[in-house]
Formats: sequence, C-alpha cells, structure tokens
Amino acid sequence: MLKRQFILLLALILVATAYFFSPYRPDREVLNTFYDKIRPWNTVRMELQKTRSTLRKDIDRLQAKLSAANQQISVLNQQNALMETTLQQLNAFHDQETQAINNSQQQSLAVTEQLEQLRKEIGDLQGSFINTDQLNDALAAAFIAAAKYHPVNVNLGALPVGEKEQLTFLIPESIPDTAREILVYVYIATNYVKGDAHDFKLFVNVNANEENAFYLHTFAFPQQGWSYNSENAWLPVPKDRTLRAQSDGKALFGSWNSQIRIIAYR
Repeated sequence: MLKRQFILLLALILVATAYFFSPYRPDREVLNTFYDKIRPWNTVRMELQKTRSTLRKDIDRLQAKLSAANQQISVLNQQNALMETTLQQLNAFHDQETQAINNSQQQSLAVTEQLEQLRKEIGDLQGSFINTDQLNDALAAAFIAAAKYHPVNVNLGALPVGEKEQLTFLIPESIPDTAREILVYVYIATNYVKGDAHDFKLFVNVNANEENAFYLHTFAFPQQGWSYNSENAWLPVPKDRTLRAQSDGKALFGSWNSQIRIIAYR
C-alpha cells in the first residue's frame, strides 16, 4: 500500500513539474476540468481511508474482545478441569460408599439370618423347657426318690492291713443293676496292735480317669484295750460292680478285726 502511494505521489510530482516547465501548459479551464474528473476518486479514496481506519479500530476492538474471550476460555478450561477432577473424586467416593453399603447390606443380611436361626433354636428349646413349678415338682420327686433306699446287710470282707495293700470286692447280685448308689459301712477294731497311724481308702472307678472314694483313719495302740474306728458313705455303683479298698501305713501286727459291709442301696 505505501509503495503504491509513493508511486502515485511521484507521478503527481512529475506531472506538476511537467506542467510548470512545459510550453504546452494547459489553461485553467482544462485544469478545472481535470480536477473535476479526479475529485470523485479523491472523495472515494478519503472515504476508503476513513472506512479502513474505522475497520482497523473495529478490528482492534474485536481483537481485544477476542483476547479477553480467550482469557475467559482459559479460566473456564481451568475451572472445567477442576470440576472434572472433583467429579472423578466424587465418583470414586460414590463407588466406595456404594461398596460399603453393599457390604453393610450383606452383613445385615447375614446377621438377620443368624438372628432367625437363633430365634428358631430358641423356639425349639422353649418346647423342652419346663416352668418353675414343674422344675420344683421334678426336684421334689428326685429328692423323694433319693431319700428312698433299700436296707441290706451284705458282708464283703475285711480291710487290707498290709503296707500299701489293695483288695477288690465284687458287688453281689443281691444289689440289682437298677441301683445307682450303695451305702458302704466300714469299721476296724484294734487291741494291742503295733503299726501306729493307718489310713484306708474305699473307692470305685467311675471311669478310666476318675474315681469316687471316702477315707477311714485309725491309730493302733500297743496296749490292752480295744479301739474302734468306723465310717459310712454313699458311693456310685460302677460299671464293673467292683469296690476297692487300699491301706496306707505300716502293716498291723497284733489283735485286731475289721469289716466292710453294704448296708443299703438306692
């Protein structure tokens, strides 16, 4: 554009120079006529220049607005990225909460099933429970049955008197298989016996690892005069129907006698 203006200006200068120094200078009327011809073009050129200036200003304003819009778009993009990050975090939190809710529901279902099972078991057990009156009646009947016994007089034999000696006695058939317990009576009498303190244990083997027993303690005196010691206790009837007696102490020497008897069963 500047090049064209420069060429146009140079042409005008050449024309003006030629006009002033040419012998064929046109008169004023010819110049006026020429000016009248080119004046519309000058008007158009001036209007074009104004329009171009206006357009330049408009373009500058548009560029400023575009720059501001770009800045706003950049801010919006940052906000959008932040919102995307926040949305992802919310989605992850939602997934975790959903998983926790599912786990809680599963646990709640499992607990509900267990409670239902417990209610069912409690309901089944309630059918086998008895009330207080029934329990009292059953206990009273049991006490009455326990208090009832059948007296007998079964002589099993004498106590062992040797050191660490053990004897076994079979419970006779006169004690029925329906008997749950036997009442065992034992005594020992000594008269001028050497041996000092002596202990006896009478017991039954309930099973391979358990026994039920009671004890008798006596003391022998080396003097003329009888000394008596006795004891009785209930023992369960074992499966092998065997009563055992064991001595603990020095062997007895002298005048003495003893006896083991079953005097009742129930």
